[in-house]
Amino acid sequence: MKSSKWILPLALLAAAIGVAVWSLPGRERVLADLAAVREAVTRPVPKIALIGLDGADWNVMRPLMAEGRLPVLSSLVESGASGDLRSLRPMLSPALWTTVVTGVGAESHGVRDFVFKQPGSYAQPIVNSSVRKRLALWNILSELDITVGVVDWYATWPAEEVNGFLVSDRIKSIGAETEGVTYPAYESLEEVLSPAKLPRTPPAPALSRLTERFDTLPPGLNKALKEDLYRYSVARSLYQAYHPDFFAFYFKGIDAVGHFYWKYFEPTAEVYGEVSEDLIALLGSVIPDYYELCDQLLGDFLKELDEDTTVLIISDHGFQAFGRPDNLIFDLDRLLSVMGLLEFEDPALAGQRSERKIRMASTRAYTHKGTQIVATFGERDRALYLNVAGRDPDGVIDEHGWRQTREEIKDRLAALRTDLGSRVFSQIRINEQPPGESAQQEPDLVVRLNREIAFDYELLVEGRPYSLYDVFLWEYGDISGTHRDEGILVARGPAIRAGVVVDSPSLLDIAPTILHLAGVPVPRDFEGQVIREMLVERGAGERLVVESYEEMIERSQLAADDRLDEEYRDRLRALGYVE
Repeated sequence: MKSSKWILPLALLAAAIGVAVWSLPGRERVLADLAAVREAVTRPVPKIALIGLDGADWNVMRPLMAEGRLPVLSSLVESGASGDLRSLRPMLSPALWTTVVTGVGAESHGVRDFVFKQPGSYAQPIVNSSVRKRLALWNILSELDITVGVVDWYATWPAEEVNGFLVSDRIKSIGAETEGVTYPAYESLEEVLSPAKLPRTPPAPALSRLTERFDTLPPGLNKALKEDLYRYSVARSLYQAYHPDFFAFYFKGIDAVGHFYWKYFEPTAEVYGEVSEDLIALLGSVIPDYYELCDQLLGDFLKELDEDTTVLIISDHGFQAFGRPDNLIFDLDRLLSVMGLLEFEDPALAGQRSERKIRMASTRAYTHKGTQIVATFGERDRALYLNVAGRDPDGVIDEHGWRQTREEIKDRLAALRTDLGSRVFSQIRINEQPPGESAQQEPDLVVRLNREIAFDYELLVEGRPYSLYDVFLWEYGDISGTHRDEGILVARGPAIRAGVVVDSPSLLDIAPTILHLAGVPVPRDFEGQVIREMLVERGAGERLVVESYEEMIERSQLAADDRLDEEYRDRLRALGYVE
């Protein structure tokens, strides 16, 4: 990507006087319909590329940059703006990457986890685009006649109709030819997406070092690397062919290697105890090598961009060590069975989580099987559902009195204590299903465990003691790294101030900033703000806003076929995200 001749002088001038050349607060005008918004957008629209590095962390990047191993990212930081990017809870990738493109949090957009609960069913399929309740950037920009391109973003299958192309997150798991995997249909993109047409991965020392370890990589990580290489090839091929105004894709593998290899990268004895020196020698460089590979792929992709394209590189969260007790998981279904609220088909398998099955016709409450491993123990919200007659297939709780039953169960859970007097749950809250039809069923109760119970011995259920570690608590031994709140933000382009360190904006601020950069009015129902501290503006003028795009734009999408979930679920299971 070439530097524009005027970017640096203007940005340096702004930095020298200590302020950005922002628009002064001018008169505000609210645009009431799409026609008015289309007319207000200046053409041609500035080009924007949003590139994600899932799980990238400054604490890993800065030492590698100092060693010269990340030259592309170093160059972007030096000539652009950078800083921490605050994540949100729950720190689960589908929820976070959906927040990035919707400008609202998980409670508003509805994508909270890798799986979701279907209404009127016990099924918990992999999350898909039908669960998302809010418009994404590609919906808004498409309706304003701005071209878009999206590759493999979380929760984008089935692909929505856009003004450009959208390759959904199921392209590898169910095949490009399957209906709804791409928009337009694969036949229209075959000239670009066929294996023979995809660009080869450029030679890279880091890739050679990683592929040498293929035999030592768990299946999920082996696949994550291959999929990042495929994702890069698809993104580059499509961008070369179409050059959309807005383009978005991201690499997922940094997150995967962070989960599995952190203890070899940072073998802290206080967290992990003794770590094998042989394994440290063999696997300690996997994380740095993966960052180095992403840096080279990023650099090769940036060569395709016009010199006036604004580039934003972000991560959805950072990474940190993950050891006991933070990596403990509480068997909530086992607790419900001990309390008489859930029945297993074979009680002898009660402790075998992967083999046991629930007898729903005798069960009053059960849990959501969402991700449990990427949040510190005591910071994870767990969803509980009541088995209600008339709402659930084998419901046993009276449909007219189920709210009273919910209160009774809430009180029983709140009364639970350990042998040392610790409350088992630090939070228990009632959660109401909002009115209207929804693609997912909201939980009836949401609970959060008290971290202090990890240091106790027994849990008392109606006076009877049960060993915490023999019955309810287990350790996820394969995971040694977990998410932390601070991710990364790097931005460079004609409207970006050079050398600015931003003051911890959040993921909520990315969507409004992208609309602003594109010259599109930012809606008032976004929950974030434009990151103005890193922008060079053109001067005072009328500020155009909209109340919301939600009533202006109708989404067009296919129904999801949950029968196609199993391959994708296997991939997530291999990475430890779902059971």
